[in-house]
Amino acid sequence: MSRELGIGQSTAYRVTQSLLQRGLVRPRVEIEPGLLGYALEAVVALTVSPGGMREAARTLARHPSARYVSTNAGTFSVVHQGVFRDEEGLAEFLTRDLAELPGVISFDVSVVLQALRRHWLDREDGRLAAVPGPTDTGSGRHDDT
Repeated sequence: MSRELGIGQSTAYRVTQSLLQRGLVRPRVEIEPGLLGYALEAVVALTVSPGGMREAARTLARHPSARYVSTNAGTFSVVHQGVFRDEEGLAEFLTRDLAELPGVISFDVSVVLQALRRHWLDREDGRLAAVPGPTDTGSGRHDDT
């Protein structure tokens, strides 16, 4: 990091430690779900009665499949992005877990065929792609001028 930023190693270390201690950055591990046996990813967009939005979203956020849950203004008031081991796991989620949520009027399911970008990270063949450097021109070659 010090080399990329053009600062000394001790300065980079102190800045990093300060950011971590103040909770301004948090390191995390990003693992492709398919590598852990969760081969199916789906986005479930729900229309929920206004009085049930928050509770539905909170309940879905606690579900083990949840990777992303939001409340929204628009056609779909709650969106759940989840990972499942297979079609049977998704079907169980839809017919059991969603059926128990109060206020659900309707829902729409989209199965993800290929994730090309997730959490600001590009994907290639289900794996993290190479991270471009600060002078990357997007052509695969670095512009040193």
